[in-house]
Amino acid sequence: MNYKDILNGVQKQLSSEQSEARILASNEESIKSIAEQSKIILDLLEKDSAKKDLTQSWLQVKIDDVAAQMSILHDFLKYEASSDDNTYAADRPGLWENIRKKKEREGKKYKPAKPGDPDRPDTKQWKKLT
Repeated sequence: MNYKDILNGVQKQLSSEQSEARILASNEESIKSIAEQSKIILDLLEKDSAKKDLTQSWLQVKIDDVAAQMSILHDFLKYEASSDDNTYAADRPGLWENIRKKKEREGKKYKPAKPGDPDRPDTKQWKKLT
């Protein structure tokens, strides 16, 4: 290994660490902005006109989406792995990996399973898997 390879490796490592720092700073700023905007929205709810605007159906969809995303973020940041966690599922391939493997195995003969086929997940399984 020559000195150029070593320098390139060091540069890549520094670049990666700087990139992570930028991402962290950006994410922290975004979360602070979300908190500030949430406070403003809560203050606006004191006005009757704002409450009337909240009855629009398209807005309900947006509010539900934001609430779901915030819940996911909250759970991800709050969660701490413990020794009694069942992590065996993480060691197994997921749905999409299984589909990719099946496509590789069958090649040009591959056809996705149709509804009702025994190897196709039903609606409940599909929602749970995706």
